[in-house]
Amino acid sequence: MFRIKSLFTVPALLNILGIGIAIAAFQVLMALADFEFSFNKSINRHEDIYQMTYHSNGSHSNSIMRPLAEAVGENLAYVENIGCLTPWDLWTIYAKRSGSYYPIECRTALCSNGLLDVFGFKIIEGDISRFHDSGQMIISKKFAAQTGLKVGDFIKADLQQQDETEIVAIYDDFANNSEFVVFKGFRCLGDNHLTDATNWSYTYYFRFTEGAPEPDLTGLKTVMRDLVHSFYKDVSGVSSEQIDNELNNFIFEFVPLDDLHLHSEISGGFHLHSDKSVAYTLLILAILVILIAFINYFNFFMARVPQRLKAVNTRKVFGCSRAKLVAGLVGESVMFTVVAMVLAIVLQFTVITSLISDSVNMETNVLPNYKVLIITILSAIAMAVLTSLYPAFYITKIPPALALKGQLTQSHDSKLRYLLIGFQVTASVALIICSLFIHKNNDYLLGRDIGFNRENLLSVYTTKKIAENRETVRSQLLQNSCIKDIAWTGGNLIGVQRMSWGRQNPANSEETLYFDVTPVSYNFLDFMGITFTEGRGFKNSDELSKNGVIVFNETARKRFGFTLDSQIDGHNDTICELAGFCNDFNFKPLQYGITPFAFYVYGKEPWQLLQHLYIRTAENVDRQKAINYIQEVLSDIDPDYEIMNPEIITFEKEVATCYSAENSILTMVTIFTGIAIIISVMGIFGIVLFDTERRRKEIGVRKVNGATVAEILAMFNRKFLILTAICSAVAVPIAFIVVSAYFSSFTYHYEINVWPFVFGVLMALIVTALVVSGASLKAANENPVKTLKTE
Repeated sequence: MFRIKSLFTVPALLNILGIGIAIAAFQVLMALADFEFSFNKSINRHEDIYQMTYHSNGSHSNSIMRPLAEAVGENLAYVENIGCLTPWDLWTIYAKRSGSYYPIECRTALCSNGLLDVFGFKIIEGDISRFHDSGQMIISKKFAAQTGLKVGDFIKADLQQQDETEIVAIYDDFANNSEFVVFKGFRCLGDNHLTDATNWSYTYYFRFTEGAPEPDLTGLKTVMRDLVHSFYKDVSGVSSEQIDNELNNFIFEFVPLDDLHLHSEISGGFHLHSDKSVAYTLLILAILVILIAFINYFNFFMARVPQRLKAVNTRKVFGCSRAKLVAGLVGESVMFTVVAMVLAIVLQFTVITSLISDSVNMETNVLPNYKVLIITILSAIAMAVLTSLYPAFYITKIPPALALKGQLTQSHDSKLRYLLIGFQVTASVALIICSLFIHKNNDYLLGRDIGFNRENLLSVYTTKKIAENRETVRSQLLQNSCIKDIAWTGGNLIGVQRMSWGRQNPANSEETLYFDVTPVSYNFLDFMGITFTEGRGFKNSDELSKNGVIVFNETARKRFGFTLDSQIDGHNDTICELAGFCNDFNFKPLQYGITPFAFYVYGKEPWQLLQHLYIRTAENVDRQKAINYIQEVLSDIDPDYEIMNPEIITFEKEVATCYSAENSILTMVTIFTGIAIIISVMGIFGIVLFDTERRRKEIGVRKVNGATVAEILAMFNRKFLILTAICSAVAVPIAFIVVSAYFSSFTYHYEINVWPFVFGVLMALIVTALVVSGASLKAANENPVKTLKTE
């Protein structure tokens, strides 16, 4: 029953194209969702691996001190292996070639040798038994191939240190959607901080014996309490009561490895976190896209019923069974889908993956994902069968006598077709509105006033030598009129992760106060235009103070009841000077609220150097020229800087990295909203073509009686515009619910107002009018004499 020439009509080609686009989009979206939901599932015995975390003061953290976690491992009978890492290590290493070093940008971590057993690292070259102290390193197979590094080569973690690290082994790469894919190698941690109870910067993993019960720390509470007391028994100023009060606020927990990727509460660490709502959004988009495409096909099939009825019933008259006719019609749908699948492969390679390649962390060529490929093929065939069964049964149940005479009246099938078109339009309008709000929200996140002067700022992370020569850097940079001022910090001003302190409450010795801290140069607050509410700002002399100087934000003052006379311990366990209080500003991305925060000047005995440099340029300068000058100055001060070659970026780009997930969501929603709209437009266009073909005689009669082209177009538009208006009325509350749910994850977000709704509905009405008019224009312009003569 299938005829090749049936593929070459305009409606058929539109349906094949629509289904092809939908299948390609469905496969990519399902692969993206699978990437999220199957994260870490490729790791051997992943179901037996857990991360140790704790709840404290409203936060859920995975940063643990080594002696406590090691003691827990010793006291749990069903622990098979235990290992840890500290992810805050290196982003650049220096490889030795011909006696000199060159930089390689990569992220590495320090880890204990036990971590290799927990995760079952597969060593493919080298001797892992040598991985036992800080002089050894292992690298991944892919990284070794990319860089030419091999077992026996040496690298440096820092050019300004003398110690070299030897590569002792190469391990097989982890899958892209697994825990350690962000790291290209691991340096051995050895016994560092193994007995240090003050360093809470290690992420611990436990592998339990197969079939062991889910970990429960209830029985370990007494042991852990005794351990912590023993750790701090010789620390002055820490009482037993204070320790007990602190421990009462700690709830330790083992989080399954399978849950880490989509965990919404754990702060700290290095995980490629994702939101469950993102994963489910991908699934919903996949289902919507393929539903819309096959709704088009259903409508295409039903619209062809009058044309095919005579041929079908002629076969019935000559003895063809109904079952065979139904099978032939369903088979035709499957053939249409097979042709569309071939087109989908082409689209997947040439268009869709190129659109999303910059927005996802996975390999965009999803064809090797056999699980998703099989799901896609089976889903497409199932949809083809399901959408053709009703039309096949419908067309084969009509009596041959009625069909052969051409006496077929309209039935409820046309209402069903328009109901399905209504579903498409509703989904498309809702997606348009949602994408508009997400776009507006992203603009809001990047442009909102966050409480300081962010104009004309450049940012760069420097070397230790440059940080040791801050005055030289300042004097040389300010010689250029393009540069107005500079200031230093210990890290990005805006970010989720930063140094956090717990300090004894000066009003209650048994209470600990927690707040975020950013170390800065004395001029930083003036440089950023951050204003004071009480007290003073930092002074140059604060850089030479013995115990450091601190400035709190207003939230800290109000929450903790601080005054200028309050006494807080600084970085060296002695009372620092509380200089004043500054206005609140957003020091975290706008998903987060403002919490207690402090700026801190270390004084003459700093913990660390301030290596993050901010530079404010004059207005309307040649930015690239200013960047080139900065690079020259920094390279003159430290030749190693030129080797490291860190990028000097704008503050806008630095802030934008905080919203990479939101930008990915915007890109994905925009692309696949566009795809859904294109497929819906194809469906409407095809239906209108059939409608105009069926009503050619009516159009001819109307034109003979004086109807103009505009009136004919209005006749066709009226029905579809009313349909679009009704669907928009349904889509608006749906979009409102979805947008409200999305915005609920942001403390600050774009205001939900009427304009995106209005614009989305108007866009849908305009597109509908253009599509309907374009599809019916030929029929409206056709000579009525020719039409009536043919009819």
